[in-house]
Amino acid sequence: MVRNVGGFTLMEILVVVTIIGILAAIAVPSYIHAVEKGKEDACAANVQILLTQVERYRLEHGVPIELKANQTLVEFLREKGYLQGQDIQCPFAAGDNRHHYVLVTEGDRQVVQCTHTRGD
Repeated sequence: MVRNVGGFTLMEILVVVTIIGILAAIAVPSYIHAVEKGKEDACAANVQILLTQVERYRLEHGVPIELKANQTLVEFLREKGYLQGQDIQCPFAAGDNRHHYVLVTEGDRQVVQCTHTRGD
């Protein structure tokens, strides 16, 4: 009896699929965690950029920033020329603009926070 040995058995295919599934179960959570950490780091860098520009404005003008109604911090700094060529957007926004950077006055100083970390 002549046997055709040109393909894989069902058992071999099942073993390979199982191994791939196990590897995916290990790799996907690590990937998701790395993406989230990257977004957190990018957001922290944006907050630092904005905070630097807020301090620069205060030093140059001698007064803290006062935003108009419905004006965002990024819009204000762009209008005043402090964010030329920089695209500052929360990485968690994903185009829906729910998360943005806000200016919070604490006593005599101003701090920048992102709404995704404040829980707004």
